[in-house]
Amino acid sequence: DKPFSVYEQYKGWIWVVLALLFLQTWLIGLLLLSRGRRIKTEKELRRSEALFQELFDEAPVGYVEYDREGRISNTNRTALQLLGHASPQDLLGRYIWDLSLDPDTARGQVLAKLKGEPPPGRNFELTYRRKDGTTFPALSEDRLVRDEQNAIRGMRCTIQNISERKRTEEECRVIAELGRVIGATLDLNEVYEGLSQQLGKLIPYDRFMLSLKNASGDEFTVAYVAGMDNPGRRPGVSYPVQGAATGQTMKTRRGILVQPADPEEIREQYPNLYKTFQLGLRSTLSVPLISRDEVIGALSFRSMKLQAYSEQDLRLAERIGMQIAGAIANARLFTNLVRAEQSLRESQKELETAQQIAHLGSWKWRIKTDRLEFSDEMYRIVGIDRDRFRGGLGQLLEEIVHPDDRPALERSILAARQGVKTGPAEYRILQPDRSVHWVWMEAGELIPDEHGAPDTLSGIVLDITERKLLAETHRMLQERLRQAEKMEALGTLAGGVAHDLNNVLGIVVGYSEMLVEKLDGASPFHRDLTRIMDAGGRAAAIVQDLLTLARRGIQTRNPVNLNET
Repeated sequence: DKPFSVYEQYKGWIWVVLALLFLQTWLIGLLLLSRGRRIKTEKELRRSEALFQELFDEAPVGYVEYDREGRISNTNRTALQLLGHASPQDLLGRYIWDLSLDPDTARGQVLAKLKGEPPPGRNFELTYRRKDGTTFPALSEDRLVRDEQNAIRGMRCTIQNISERKRTEEECRVIAELGRVIGATLDLNEVYEGLSQQLGKLIPYDRFMLSLKNASGDEFTVAYVAGMDNPGRRPGVSYPVQGAATGQTMKTRRGILVQPADPEEIREQYPNLYKTFQLGLRSTLSVPLISRDEVIGALSFRSMKLQAYSEQDLRLAERIGMQIAGAIANARLFTNLVRAEQSLRESQKELETAQQIAHLGSWKWRIKTDRLEFSDEMYRIVGIDRDRFRGGLGQLLEEIVHPDDRPALERSILAARQGVKTGPAEYRILQPDRSVHWVWMEAGELIPDEHGAPDTLSGIVLDITERKLLAETHRMLQERLRQAEKMEALGTLAGGVAHDLNNVLGIVVGYSEMLVEKLDGASPFHRDLTRIMDAGGRAAAIVQDLLTLARRGIQTRNPVNLNET
């Protein structure tokens, strides 16, 4: 009975002690749970910070931040790559204007903006200087950074390399100028001179040579030279295809690059080019000129600098060669025609007319009988068989001339019937496959009969389809340039929106997760918070899509061993 009495005597204290022990255990568990949640939250915060830093470093544009004195205080990896630096320490503490091509002018502009006047700029162009001294054009945008009292404490700016866009703009401009030069004249010397000047703006050279294939096919003749002189390759000199780089382009119908470190490497394969390299030239780029599926010549660029040309230069030269070959062939035909006129001026009129239209389509219209006579070249241009063409003007208008151009041609025909000669004009014609070609037509002298009435009208037709295609190519390049500019602007906007939205989502998702963990599963708020978290996840996927658009590609992640980096 005594133990029972002790229990009865101290049972109140025993329950108090047990309650205290239970409370202590509960408090310890609560502290451990709170500490675990805090650790988890800290981990999530560090992960979010790491993700933000990764997005910041991998942004499609460079980012630089500097203080009121113009000293760089922060930068991302993209900016380091654009400026040719390996570590942020190379830039931190330096003045922002030291990165500009014109530091003095840039210093005045930066300090003025840091004072609040003029206001920061949006989408302005300037030139930056890399660590190795090279430069690149950039599209930049800056914004002031203010403290809580709205005082200016620095500025942020973005840097976007627009070298490729500038190159495309220059290509468009040069190609447009080539089209203008070629379209303005058929004189070969003017065409060659304009061609060498414009091509030099895209592909620098110390010597430029245009060679045309001879009728025999086993020799080239130098038609034009610009730059450095080579006594063995002056205009008018013919040289064999065998052993020449231009001969290789004729065989393969593709451009080639020859840039040996030692000229002895090409002595056996290109003995003619080896002699040229002995003059001090070290790089050669040659592309064929192909017109109507036939190699008519070659363009050659030579430089005294080793490895002066890249594959990009080669592809550009090939595109230009394809576009101008037809125009050069037409100009060559026209030049031959002019020479024929000069040499045969005293010959009979019929022979003079035949020589005048050599290699061009010629036609003759018997006005009284309304019959047309075509040369062989004319049949080829209009794409109709000699046996199928009945010679009537009506058949020409109905089967060959484009419906939209028929009224203009009918007016010219009516004028000819009345004895009035019209000037040259351009018309569209339909080929048997219904493709559209362009021709330039000019009528010759109107020959009257014995009574003075219009009797015969002859003329020539020149196929200018390739010239029109060159103009269309220029238009398409301009359209592509405009689309590229739109995509650049859209990518920059998407990247900025993604960063801002990601910051908001981090708060929403983080706090939602914390609240879900604190609430019991039966709480009425548990399902609502879960929906918030799901919506945050979907929004994060949208942010990832925006970042993919901003980078112009899909991000890939791979494990990295930090001990090996």
